[in-house]
Amino acid sequence: MAKLKIALIALVACLAVVGTALGIITSMNIASADRNITALQNQLGTAEAKIISLTGQLTSAQTDITSLQNSELNTGAQITSLQSSLSSVTDQLTSLTGQLNSMNTTISGIQSTLNSSGTQISSLKNQMTTINSQLTSLQDTTTSLQTSVTSLQSSVTTLNQQVSNLLASPLSTTATLFSSQAIIANANSTVLVYTFTPPYSGYINISGTSSSSTAYIQIINNSLNTLAYYPFGTGTTVVAALSSGYNYSIVFGNADTSGTVTAVLNGTYSGTSSSTGTTLFVSQTVTQNASTTTLVYTFNASSSGYVSISGTSNSSTGYILVTNNTQQTSSSYNFGTGTTVTSPVASGYSYSIVFGNTATSGTVTATLSATFVP
Repeated sequence: MAKLKIALIALVACLAVVGTALGIITSMNIASADRNITALQNQLGTAEAKIISLTGQLTSAQTDITSLQNSELNTGAQITSLQSSLSSVTDQLTSLTGQLNSMNTTISGIQSTLNSSGTQISSLKNQMTTINSQLTSLQDTTTSLQTSVTSLQSSVTTLNQQVSNLLASPLSTTATLFSSQAIIANANSTVLVYTFTPPYSGYINISGTSSSSTAYIQIINNSLNTLAYYPFGTGTTVVAALSSGYNYSIVFGNADTSGTVTAVLNGTYSGTSSSTGTTLFVSQTVTQNASTTTLVYTFNASSSGYVSISGTSNSSTGYILVTNNTQQTSSSYNFGTGTTVTSPVASGYSYSIVFGNTATSGTVTATLSATFVP
């Protein structure tokens, strides 16, 4: 725009010069006019040159104007783009402001929760302190109890030793298990009379009365799951040998298919038997191969009682088997290098005494004697 103004001013100056020249021509004579014309023509040529120069400058100015207009258009587009970007940034700022507000709310909630948690932690710490105090007290109590337990264990060991000494010594006293015990047994049924574990090997003596000859006594070895059967009439005494450490049950039964039986029973236990017994065999030698058995003796029990088997063996793998052939039941007893076995038998049944060897190789030699005690 500045160049355009300069060109216009120069054009006006040229026109003024031309006007001046024309005025001079009017007032001067022709000769002077010729000189002036020549001079004017020279000035005109100069003016034309200036006009051409100014025209170029005008053209350049117009080009600059066009360029500036294009630049203005581009600038407007850039401004529009910047305004759009500014609008987008404004929207993002609004969104971020909202998120920041939400985060501030969340932070406030978390802070509140932390404050509450701090209170709970303080409470838990107090509880932990209390528990630690109780734990310390319990540990002191436990230590005291352990001391008491150690003392009691020492006392128990002493008592066990005393009991062992008593059990190892011969017992001649008789202990009453039950006395005048009234029993009513329905048809084909049994009644448990007594259960105990003998502290030493000995003999049980069962006596009393019964209202029927269909009554019977069973002595069950609960540890070995074996039993001995004894008929019990209107006035019978049953004597049976029992081994220490096994649990036994005394059962009264009624074999009748109808009606009831009443009985009154007495039971005692002693380390000795009043009966001398009958010798079955003496010093019988048996040589037993591995994993085999040998029949030593068979007899019929004329009365209820027990069989006592004693002797020696050169191995701990030997054993005695007393079999009730009538009922097809057996009782097995370990027979070491010097052992006595007692096994109950019932009147009227056939029994076999068998010696066996549990070893898988080698032989066992034993010398055996047996006595039947009613």
